Amino acid sequence: MAVRVRRWWAPPSVRLPERPSALHDGAAALVIALEPAARTIPAVVAGAAGRLARAVGSGDARATARAVHAMVGLGPGLTPAADDVLVGALLCWHHLAAAGFGAAAATGGIVSTAVRERLDRTSAVSAALLHHAVRGSGVPEALLLLDALREPAAIASALDAVVRIGHDTGASIAYGVELAVSSVLAAVEPARVAR
Repeated sequence: MAVRVRRWWAPPSVRLPERPSALHDGAAALVIALEPAARTIPAVVAGAAGRLARAVGSGDARATARAVHAMVGLGPGLTPAADDVLVGALLCWHHLAAAGFGAAAATGGIVSTAVRERLDRTSAVSAALLHHAVRGSGVPEALLLLDALREPAAIASALDAVVRIGHDTGASIAYGVELAVSSVLAAVEPARVAR
């Protein structure tokens, strides 16, 4: 069999800030830009994401796993909205861990395990997206949003591209990114953020 390559494709590379202060600046820009889109996320999903954020913030691995178990398959859509939040958070934790943020590695590991335990509770499409997000790959627009965290001025256009995905899929993914970045920054000592 002869195969002819028509075109090559590679997912975007993600280059996150390595200093907490730079990540803080990108996260602040994301919070402001995401505010209008975050209002489209169903209340039940926002509530579940809030419970996950509190569990992660408390450092309680069991509470974190329970919060994730409750989220998988929750919400409307071919890819349920809570799954989309988890996709964004998992992508972010994976890439922040690769950039040297230890808190992201620990949290991402707990959440990844909990997601794998419940993949049978969601649609096949959503399970595939979650599976890839655990490994740090996924929706190119979401990866570009992560990359934009290095340059706060680029957040608005990167977020606009993400939000255009699906009815509320993109907004939910971006909400997950914001949740993960906030959790990592909360785990960093204030003195390190100031540097």
